[in-house]
Amino acid sequence: RNILREYTSLGRRATHWIMAAVCVLILVMGFRAVVGLYGLGA
Repeated sequence: RNILREYTSLGRRATHWIMAAVCVLILVMGFRAVVGLYGLGA
């Protein structure tokens, strides 16, 4: 978050929402990996 604020001119609120979106993206990708590995829901 601090690196994003240093390299861009975004405000505190914008960087918060961007990092929240990145966290959700990582969570979804991790969940897809678990589903692919264990075959849940298939």
